[in-house]
Amino acid sequence: MNYVSKLMAKSENEENFALDEKDLYLLEEQLRYNFGNQASNCYYLIKQYKDSKISLKTFIGLIELELGKISSDIELTYGELALILGRHKDYIYHIRKYILSQNNRRYNPNYKFDLETLKEFKINLIVIFRNKARNSLSYIDKYIQLNQDLKEYLYEKVTIKKPHFFKTIDCEKKAYWFGFLCADVKITGKKYGYMIRLELNTSDRERLIKFAKVIGFDVERIKDRERWYYDKNEELKLKKSSYIQFKSRSMLQDLLKNGLSTSASNRGLPNFVWNLNNSNLALAFLLGFYDGDGSWFGGCSAEIYSSNKEILIQIKRAFQIEYPVRKTKNRVVDGFTGEIIHRAAYRITLGVELFEKMIKSYDGSMKRKRPSEF
Repeated sequence: MNYVSKLMAKSENEENFALDEKDLYLLEEQLRYNFGNQASNCYYLIKQYKDSKISLKTFIGLIELELGKISSDIELTYGELALILGRHKDYIYHIRKYILSQNNRRYNPNYKFDLETLKEFKINLIVIFRNKARNSLSYIDKYIQLNQDLKEYLYEKVTIKKPHFFKTIDCEKKAYWFGFLCADVKITGKKYGYMIRLELNTSDRERLIKFAKVIGFDVERIKDRERWYYDKNEELKLKKSSYIQFKSRSMLQDLLKNGLSTSASNRGLPNFVWNLNNSNLALAFLLGFYDGDGSWFGGCSAEIYSSNKEILIQIKRAFQIEYPVRKTKNRVVDGFTGEIIHRAAYRITLGVELFEKMIKSYDGSMKRKRPSEF
């Protein structure tokens, strides 16, 4: 197998080295001549490399591993196991250090793999070993079954007990809070750690407490803040607010999958509201949106607001509202710092019949925004 050894040496010494069709053909010929059907996994790896499904480094490492197994010259080492699982060669070594060495700065005798990593392990095992991976896959499944508290991904910080509360919008409570978030929530993506922030006027702090209990967030972690700012007339104003803030990739992904549309975005009405055809769940969504950013004028007179004009236009169509979408206020910017205090907003009147249906859809809404008879 001198040809194989030369390829391995060349791949290590030449940074831009790549195997062309001729190299792969000669490699396969050498394998068939020396090992015949025993090298079936090697032939499969060659195909995987040709199809660009594995990198050259991974390909060379796995071919070397397979040849060692065939010739019985080596046993599986931690480095080789790490390679099979798609990790750097010292991966298993470091994990063992975390678990066993009290002097290690990451010492954790209760270390557990996360679900995302285990899924990647399974994919690599299937790609490399196909049907022969069944026993290994069953061990991983058993590990997951015995450890029900595994994190969903490696750096997840568990700050809420129900990260998948919005996975399926299948009841009025979920529809209501989804609508509430569409009116008021602020989100950030991967760059800022999948942040979810809900900030309200301090007078509505009870809503934050209710939401915290719904998703399993510690109410003691709800924060208050005061902001001084200069309005457009250069008058100094004070704004008091309270907020919930946490990171959860799982919840953010569920929200976006279900069509979350925030005031800062230009996305329209979530598909599930269109598909519900004015049902009670759709009305509960509208009620949440109204509680998040709406005004009650007494009786059955109410309006909803949003900086996202598109979502109001689609609410008008979905709920067959006769009133127009109108601009209601201009953007308010701190004249000194340039910070946006209020975005420009639009409004639409709901109408008596729709308001009554909406209020009756869910009894957990804000008391100050609903008539006492409801």
